[in-house]
Amino acid sequence: MEHAVVLGAGVSGLCAARGLAGHARRITIVERDVLDDSGGHRGPALPRRGVPQGRHVHALLGTGSMALERLFPGLAEELVRAGAVRSQLLSQARYVLGGAPLARGETGVVALQATRPLLESVLRRRVRALDNVDFLDGHDVLGPVFQNGRVTGARVQPRTDGPAGAPDGAEPGTERAGQESGTGGAGEPVRSPPRWSSTRPGARGARPPGSPRPGSRRPRRSGRGSTSVTPPASCGCRRALSTATGRS
Repeated sequence: MEHAVVLGAGVSGLCAARGLAGHARRITIVERDVLDDSGGHRGPALPRRGVPQGRHVHALLGTGSMALERLFPGLAEELVRAGAVRSQLLSQARYVLGGAPLARGETGVVALQATRPLLESVLRRRVRALDNVDFLDGHDVLGPVFQNGRVTGARVQPRTDGPAGAPDGAEPGTERAGQESGTGGAGEPVRSPPRWSSTRPGARGARPPGSPRPGSRRPRRSGRGSTSVTPPASCGCRRALSTATGRS
């Protein structure tokens, strides 16, 4: 593949770019936020607008750590050097689900606790080190580009302070994927995604089971599904996690 385009520079986008690095000659990661790489070893990594949950407490469990380690060897140790904290689940951290505390005990499961901005900044540094990956930050994605019934790229535009796609005096460009690359031409018109309109299995535009009808809201269940994690002061985790919540 000549050129691959990844939309979004979050954790999944960075992992996708790393996986594509061995299959595409050139990779462009398009991100609407202006990325700040001043964090990590040189100071605190800051939350960004496109990740509203960035201030929440984050932790990598065993399987997640192993999956990231396969893509980015040595990542766990690099995160620890940058400020992440290892802790034993249910022995060095208290978990409360829906108001009910989980039983304490030794599980042998180690979690790697780090803020979301720290995790992203370390992953981003690894991806930036790849020779065939470029970042196009501060750009909105206006929609996909179609040619002959296939998605061949994405229309992008420098981000403005207003809503995505608002005119700012700059002409939208095109990031093309596949065998041909470059900017220009809008290709075929962007097609609207199908609307969920039926619950009949196999029907065109069928609504997935359990999903709300268009325009409806899911009922909120107070006290269910909420999670809080309170590490004891003795494990040294509170200081690391205070950065994620903005509290000391």
